[in-house]
Amino acid sequence: MLTMVEEIAVATTSGKAYYRLADELKKRHATFLSLRPAENVPPHIKVVITTDRTLEGSGNAKIFIYDENDDPVHVVEDALRVLSGKNKYDEIVVGVDPGKRLGVVILGDGSLIKSENYSDVEKAAETISQKLTEIKADRKIVKIGDGAGKHGQVLVKVLDETLPSDIVLEYVKEDKTTKIDEKYLKHRRGLRDEMAATKISARAGRRIKRQS
Repeated sequence: MLTMVEEIAVATTSGKAYYRLADELKKRHATFLSLRPAENVPPHIKVVITTDRTLEGSGNAKIFIYDENDDPVHVVEDALRVLSGKNKYDEIVVGVDPGKRLGVVILGDGSLIKSENYSDVEKAAETISQKLTEIKADRKIVKIGDGAGKHGQVLVKVLDETLPSDIVLEYVKEDKTTKIDEKYLKHRRGLRDEMAATKISARAGRRIKRQS
């Protein structure tokens, strides 16, 4: 978890790149310093994400080059992993609140990597499979809420068929995971699904026997 003192800087003159990087960092609750590429990098900054290749290899900070047309998820994940002092995570946990809408959160050693909701089981399974393939970790677990009946069963079947056999699948009891302030979440159904998925990810589950 990052402290309130910024350890990441975003250095770019591209409005598009800045918006995409800032949005992704805020999703991870990561504070950051905004710089122009010509400005000096403060000594407390450990990672710089930039669109300017002339910064590469300069200073003490680790430099990550970002192309504004790329998905910012990958460069932000790499930056946060460097700050954690690890080449890979000890454990990746995926929490899923299944239903007509599926809330999905992905956590690396307890820190948020991705939070999203889906209306299609196949798309949710594709994203989970892709992220678990990309992210390096010693252990990978997918925890699925057990209260969605058919929707949950379909998701388990698809994940069992697509994920490597060493990835653990678990059912988790959903009791009270959706008990969230309705006034706070009015008109924000997707956020409620993601918050429920976060609660599911933190609970002990019942291991599902893999068929693949």
